[in-house]
Amino acid sequence: MLNSARDAFNEGHLEDVSGYLSDCLKDGFSREQKIEAYKLLTITYLYLDDLFGAENSYLALLTLDPEYRVLPTDPVEFKYLSNRYITTPIISWTARAGVNLSMITPLQINTVGNENSTNRTYKTRPGFNFIGEVDVHFNKIVALAFELDFSLRSLYREETIFGEALTGLQADEHLLTEERQDLYLSLPVSLKFTYPGKTYYPYVYGGYALSYNLGVSALQKRTPAREVKIEGPALDLREATTTFSHSLVFGIGVKRRIKYKYILVDFRYRLGLTNMLAAQNQYNFDNDNIRNAYFKYAMPLDDMRWNDFQLTVGFVWPQYKPRARDEVTLQTVFKNMFGKKKNKE
Repeated sequence: MLNSARDAFNEGHLEDVSGYLSDCLKDGFSREQKIEAYKLLTITYLYLDDLFGAENSYLALLTLDPEYRVLPTDPVEFKYLSNRYITTPIISWTARAGVNLSMITPLQINTVGNENSTNRTYKTRPGFNFIGEVDVHFNKIVALAFELDFSLRSLYREETIFGEALTGLQADEHLLTEERQDLYLSLPVSLKFTYPGKTYYPYVYGGYALSYNLGVSALQKRTPAREVKIEGPALDLREATTTFSHSLVFGIGVKRRIKYKYILVDFRYRLGLTNMLAAQNQYNFDNDNIRNAYFKYAMPLDDMRWNDFQLTVGFVWPQYKPRARDEVTLQTVFKNMFGKKKNKE
């Protein structure tokens, strides 16, 4: 029937086109065939000066393919009609997961006494992120992104000290190591700019994140050169860690369209703004974990900021509602508000 409708259209029998297509559009055509049929109907109604029929057919086409793009060879009437509709998603849902690598910025090195620290270093350790995101689209380019980010951040600290200046430690060289893992729940908010390509959609964004510390686990070890290594269960150092922290986020990524959904790859840098040491609890030796970190392992926490790189992959589910440009949207509300003010002036 689709071929018969094409033949009728090409031969100028425009009144017969809808008759060939109506039954098959209800049941019988594939998705791709329905898109082609509604496009043919739209052009037919435009040539018949039936604007109501053309608009209904075009909306049916957009329901099947919300991001349908007009071809250079399409009739100019069809192009004008397409320009009257907004096909940008209202919101998009994203789920992604990946890894992070931490980078520490020391603000102040804290020690137990006057020991000579030969080399205190921080090394990266991989962590992970699980992120849920909703984007509110203003247009095809600009969106406001809200995220819920559950992350495990890891670091490794190592140094060598000499114990002769420390009460209770052997006059010997001591190797101190710490493997630390922090759990965080973060709420990043960012402004995102996307280039609307055909298959690939690169984007950049920047924003702010508030993070809540869910827990800190630090496995500390002290190994004297001529004595038995001292180690025990992991220490819970959450009380000595700042509960709420602030950071800036900057990222780039690319989405790839696969039919009517997207996959994405996202790369982000998070710049910590908060000192992660809760100074008011730094010497709270009533807490066994803080006391052991200080006296047993000689590894008090440093004043520091915590930064990291994140690499995640995920899926995007856009929520479309094709609509005429004169319908109420966030943009038209602001436009009308400012327009009224100018008219009054």
